[in-house]
Amino acid sequence: MAEVRDVLGHCTLAMTERYAHLAPENLRTAVAHLDRSKSRLSHARPEPTKEAS
Repeated sequence: MAEVRDVLGHCTLAMTERYAHLAPENLRTAVAHLDRSKSRLSHARPEPTKEAS
């Protein structure tokens, strides 16, 4: 829920809880977008290489 708070720009979780119910479909859409973005980013990161000692 903290991630949703940050995306919505709220200072507290209480504020997020107060307003998130007003547009639940918009909230679901935003979370789905974040999930897709996170998935793309995790696949785009190169694997760490081990340096020879």
